[in-house]
Amino acid sequence: MKLLSELTATVTTRLADMEAEAKTLSLELDTLEVRLRRAFEAVCIDAIVVYLNIERTRMLDHEKQAETGASLARFPALGIYGLSSLFTGKKPNWDRAISEVLREEPFGDIRIAASPDGINIVNVSKLAREQNMDIAGIVAYLEAKGNEVLTWSSFEARAKNLRVAVLKGQMILMGKEEDKLQLKPPASPHFVSNEI
Repeated sequence: MKLLSELTATVTTRLADMEAEAKTLSLELDTLEVRLRRAFEAVCIDAIVVYLNIERTRMLDHEKQAETGASLARFPALGIYGLSSLFTGKKPNWDRAISEVLREEPFGDIRIAASPDGINIVNVSKLAREQNMDIAGIVAYLEAKGNEVLTWSSFEARAKNLRVAVLKGQMILMGKEEDKLQLKPPASPHFVSNEI
C-alpha cells in the first residue's frame, strides 16, 4: 500500500511538472506567434516602401525626360517667333518671348498621398503642368480630397516610425488572416495605388 501511495505521489508530481511545462511552452508559442506576426507586418511595411520607391524612381526618370524635352522645345519657339515678325513686318517683343521661353514649369515633384482608402504616389508636377496650376494648388486639391500629402523623406520617416511601433507591439496593422498586403495596378498614369 505504501508503494502504491508513493507511486501515486510521484506520478501526481510528474503530471503537475508536465502541466507547468506545457503551460510554459504554450506561452512561449503564443509569444513566438506574436513576434512572427509583428515581423510579417514590418516586412509588409518595408515592401510597400520599396515598391513605392521603385515607382517614384520611374516617375522621376519620366520627369527628367519631360523636362529635357520641354527645354529643347522652347528654343525653336524663339526662332519661329522671330521669323513670324519678319513676315508681319512688326518688331518682335523679345522680352515677352524670352520670358515665355525661360518660364519655369514644375518638374520632378513626386509625393505620397495617404488616405483611409490607401497610399498613392502622385506625380504632382505633371498634374500641375496639365492643370495649369502651381504645386501648392495641386497639394491643396489633394488635401481637400481627404489625402495627407507627404514628401518622400516625410513618408520614409513615418514608415520607419510605423515599423518600429509594429515591432514593439504598440500598433497592429492586420487583424485577420484575410487582411494581407494587396498591390493594385495604377488607375491612372499619375497615381500608383497600394492598398495595405
